[in-house]
Amino acid sequence: MTYDVLAHTKKEKPSLFRDISSRSIKICVLWTAIVLVSGCASTPTTVVPTLKDGKAFWEARALERANTRWEHIVAKDFDKAFNMYTTTSRKAFSPELLRRTIAHTKMIDGKVDRVVCGDESCEVWVNTTLIISIPRVGNKQQIVPFREQWVVEDNEIRLLRDS
Repeated sequence: MTYDVLAHTKKEKPSLFRDISSRSIKICVLWTAIVLVSGCASTPTTVVPTLKDGKAFWEARALERANTRWEHIVAKDFDKAFNMYTTTSRKAFSPELLRRTIAHTKMIDGKVDRVVCGDESCEVWVNTTLIISIPRVGNKQQIVPFREQWVVEDNEIRLLRDS
């Protein structure tokens, strides 16, 4: 409140909270505190099973990642395909070497046939489809099956590079 000397009257200062009761403010502060505390307390943690205890989980994950890797290879995105390897496999290997190894094969498809996980690794059987050139016959599609070995590293399934 201020006093206007000329008018001999009291004036109220404008206030943003004039119409809000102290009870309403307390309720807002309380709800804000509850939301902040509950948000911090309910942060979900994902529990990833070990390979030995969660074979079905890792078989599904290996199937998904192996198919994704082959999609990258067919699309000639060797950097993304390279990132599916284990850390150790990537040390003596490069996306460029992967490209040079696979690019000449005329790969047109790669699909996982089956996945079987043991206690330490998963075996993934892949059917790849290649275009091969046969002299005096022409180009033919050929399905070439082979096996990959995948292991769990840092809560993710990753491909081991064959030596």
